[in-house]
Amino acid sequence: MKPTDFVHLHNHTEYSLLDGMIKISDDKGRPSEFLKNLAAQGGGAMAITDHGNMYGALDFYFSAKAVDILPIIGCEVYVAKGSRKEHNDRKENGHMTLLASDFEGYQNLMSIVSDAYTDGFDAKPRTDSEMLAKYAKGIIALSGCIQSHTAKAAAAGNIKRATELATQ
Repeated sequence: MKPTDFVHLHNHTEYSLLDGMIKISDDKGRPSEFLKNLAAQGGGAMAITDHGNMYGALDFYFSAKAVDILPIIGCEVYVAKGSRKEHNDRKENGHMTLLASDFEGYQNLMSIVSDAYTDGFDAKPRTDSEMLAKYAKGIIALSGCIQSHTAKAAAAGNIKRATELATQ
């Protein structure tokens, strides 16, 4: 596999507090050493998917473009098991990685993340299946990580439920 055949799609930057370590730009707003090294190694594209926020999206977009890396804007959202408007046990929330495939997807991703703060905040900004369906256009959804509802169902041995969740 050539370096350009692989694209990192699930990355947390310094805007994922206590979880991310990728610095987007230096103190003068220039692309970070990380991005420069990725470009030098043939990395043609990269996504950022910070936890619950898109604070680094513009900085990442311009820094990646400056070193000829295709910036893919995303977010790892917290998904409530039921309605985002109802309090639930935080352990019932799952993660889902969302990537914007175009400008409409970027706008829809901003709507999902903003609503998660204004309507779904319960210890963390949460979305739900209603919002994901409403703003699905232009969004590519990945299962997230081991904390996704799909992965949790599979780990519990419930492959039927994991398959249902993955195909919704």
